[in-house]
Amino acid sequence: MSASIALGAVTCTNQAGVVVYGTTYGGGQLCVTTAELQINKEVFNPNSKVNKFVDNITLENSDTRYTFAPGEEVKFKLKIKNTGNAVMNKVTVTDTLPSFLEPVEGNFTFDITDLQAGQTVERELKARVVAVNRLANDKSVFCDVNRAEAVSGSLKDMDTAHVCAEKKAPGELPKAGATDTFAVLVSSGVLGAFGFKFLKAGKAVQA
Repeated sequence: MSASIALGAVTCTNQAGVVVYGTTYGGGQLCVTTAELQINKEVFNPNSKVNKFVDNITLENSDTRYTFAPGEEVKFKLKIKNTGNAVMNKVTVTDTLPSFLEPVEGNFTFDITDLQAGQTVERELKARVVAVNRLANDKSVFCDVNRAEAVSGSLKDMDTAHVCAEKKAPGELPKAGATDTFAVLVSSGVLGAFGFKFLKAGKAVQA
């Protein structure tokens, strides 16, 4: 049995329950609403077998896994789209980095004015893994999500990109068994609150 809740022009529906901005109705699968306003967040995977922007970087697949070293730059891409049929006078975008990343280049909070119907605006941002002495001492691998949010009036959308850092030399491959991903996410509350946008709402996850 499906369930749905509408908030103005925003509706989120799935088979197990409904989530509106992080609140679960009916239990079960999490989802994040999307209506006229849509934001997509990607991270660049430098792994030589990937070498492109992807939805998430995780550690489960040895062929595509990648962890960033202290001091190494991490590139993100934002795509903000007006999927409705009316001009949006102002869209405010906020990008929130996990604690082990610091901003390097680009505006992590910015406004888009007069976003036309069907128009997409792209922005690239650069961050950097903090120095090793600023990383916690109780683990060697740190995984979390970078969250981006777009708001225009009553419309709101959010997306995330999963990324990991490791105490290693730049370019060194992740160590076997370095999979602290879900432990960190659960402890940070990110998985419970957003569920990776239920891992990009069914989009392929870069494992």
